[in-house]
Amino acid sequence: MHAESNFVEEPGGTVNFVFVVIPVFNRKEFTHDCLASLQKQDTANFTVIVVDDGSTDGTGEMIRQRFPDTILLEGDGSLWWVGSINKGICHALSLCQDDDFILVINDDLVVPSNYVSSLLNAANLHPETIIGSVETINNAKHIIKSGGVTVNWSTAKHKVLNKGKSLEQFPSCYTVEVDSLTGRGTLFPSKVFREVGLYDGIHFKQCGDTELPLRANFKFGYPLIVSYDAVVISYQGSKNNINDKKTYTLSDLKEYFFSIRSHYNLIDKFWIASNIAPNRAWLLRYYLFDAARVIGHFMIRLRL
Repeated sequence: MHAESNFVEEPGGTVNFVFVVIPVFNRKEFTHDCLASLQKQDTANFTVIVVDDGSTDGTGEMIRQRFPDTILLEGDGSLWWVGSINKGICHALSLCQDDDFILVINDDLVVPSNYVSSLLNAANLHPETIIGSVETINNAKHIIKSGGVTVNWSTAKHKVLNKGKSLEQFPSCYTVEVDSLTGRGTLFPSKVFREVGLYDGIHFKQCGDTELPLRANFKFGYPLIVSYDAVVISYQGSKNNINDKKTYTLSDLKEYFFSIRSHYNLIDKFWIASNIAPNRAWLLRYYLFDAARVIGHFMIRLRL
């Protein structure tokens, strides 16, 4: 499946291996394009694990026919994102060595041919670190959509770094320290999952991707960075989520604050804060500020 590797091993070093874990459900076209872009990588030092949680649109059959080297695991539709990603990670852990990596990425992204090798190079430069990707969009691949997120833990204010800037403004090997990483292209040393554990499948089904990197950072001291050499490309308008609306009505209130598909689910936000809180006072202060921020976002866009 993979092209000849251009990844250069340093003298006396080892070439590490990456297990790419992708959860999918009923997005055959997106899944195909994502896997096709991974098929064109300039390194062979990876394998792909797809977890198909009961797709009914032919996704599984497409993968078997078009990408036979992909490891395909299947669910019954009850796994959602967190269950699917944990299933894939557990399979990767059964195969990988202690110095290998696990890459978590969503199927609505495509990547350039140097993506995996860029992450491996960043990992060599930043050992014992969890590394995220810079995100652009398909109709402006050189313009940054998200260059990482920082959080003011006193006020719960989130800031997206370098949004709207050109990737060409940043030198090779450029990285930034961040406070949050998502499932949209994050590379973990495999030992993180052995030490920290899996994604929280007790409190989250769909939108639990930010919790594990935070837990690894707060409780175990793993640094979080974004590599600007590692680019993921999203499709403009590919999402159809309650959080993407420009205006809301009162009928959106329940879905916005409590749907398992909403990134602003107030219950999810409580458990994220609870899982990383050093004490109850910190938890209460941060959660109140975070909830106020989310409610304010909704109210500003509310149209009665």
